[in-house]
Amino acid sequence: MTKKFYLYTIISFIAGFAIPVSTAFQNITFLFMSLVVIFDKSLRAHIKEISKNYFVIFSVALYVVCLIWSFKSNASKSDVSHMLLKMRGFVLCPLIFAYFRPLNSRIWASYGFLFGSITTLAISFAMFVFKYPMFSAVDSGWSCSIGDWAVFRYHTYHNYFLAVMVIGLLSIILYYRDVLNKKIKYSFYLLILLAAIDILYLVQGRAGQILFVIMLMMVFLLWSIRKGIIACIIISLMSLFVLQTSSAVKCGVGRLQSDVAHYDVGQSNSSIGERLEFHAYTLKLIKEHPILGYGTGSFHYEYQKYTGFSGVRATRHPHNDYYWIWVELGITGVIMLLLILASGLYYAYKLKSVEGKFAIIILLSYAICALQGGAFTDNISSAAFIVIMAILLAPGSLYQFRFNGLN
Repeated sequence: MTKKFYLYTIISFIAGFAIPVSTAFQNITFLFMSLVVIFDKSLRAHIKEISKNYFVIFSVALYVVCLIWSFKSNASKSDVSHMLLKMRGFVLCPLIFAYFRPLNSRIWASYGFLFGSITTLAISFAMFVFKYPMFSAVDSGWSCSIGDWAVFRYHTYHNYFLAVMVIGLLSIILYYRDVLNKKIKYSFYLLILLAAIDILYLVQGRAGQILFVIMLMMVFLLWSIRKGIIACIIISLMSLFVLQTSSAVKCGVGRLQSDVAHYDVGQSNSSIGERLEFHAYTLKLIKEHPILGYGTGSFHYEYQKYTGFSGVRATRHPHNDYYWIWVELGITGVIMLLLILASGLYYAYKLKSVEGKFAIIILLSYAICALQGGAFTDNISSAAFIVIMAILLAPGSLYQFRFNGLN
């Protein structure tokens, strides 16, 4: 093994580990992976092939639109540059895909992600047991809950990345159960159970909890339609049980009902109320300039200008990526984002593999998440999206590495 091999293995492991754990490591590894491809001739040679991939083409095209539209923005230079920086993953997409072309890099990034997720899970449980909140955890939580024990990430991302781990482990069990020894299989079952308890009982966040349930249903449906329908019925019944026994879920539902009721009588100072208000005014902004939009990084400036709001009500994002991109980049930006999703689904389906089905789940979950958050425009989730897609959509099977040591 060469020094280069070990270096790339370490970078890949940290890149995967960083997704559920550290934004700083995400930024650093993004830079290192890009530089590695630029200076490594063997990896750089993959760019010609990768440049024909429509997912990559549309990702770069979206960033090009961001660059061009920055010249028509009336926002401050800092807001424009901040948006361009957050969207950097799309322009670096060819380099990241080239970096993960070798199977070894994808495998070690997957190991890193698994280790990061297990670390997150272990610390979350430890903080809950000892009632010692750190990082993003809160001991008291909402008034009707036992606290919010998210680690490293805001609770939605905490839950989502643990859900990704669950889907990965569950995929191995479903598709390769015949080659797994009992100890490994039971270890996976234990991790899945602990992650489900953490997501549904210990950590707040309606969006992450709902996505977790949807992703569970999708993995079974993509595995087998007939058995998947039965599994979905069982998951639905189990969800009813969770709804009755989890204070975190009951509290989220209760707050949802309360927020909507308050919004209906004109009170928008709540989580749901604020989002409904953001969406309502954002739609009005879109109707003013539906074709060309207002320019990159301009959402906060234009929203504040249109509404006259200040403080919390003058939001910096509408909690909906499709609206956000439409306001800033016009219909062109929305089309590019939809083409990224469509091309990703095309390649994922074309793979006819476990990785392809995994990628379909990630793509659809991101598409759903973007309806109520910044899945594609947030620094953490957008960088994770490009890395995960590069790992899953690269040619060659990620899962079929003969399970050395597992059988």
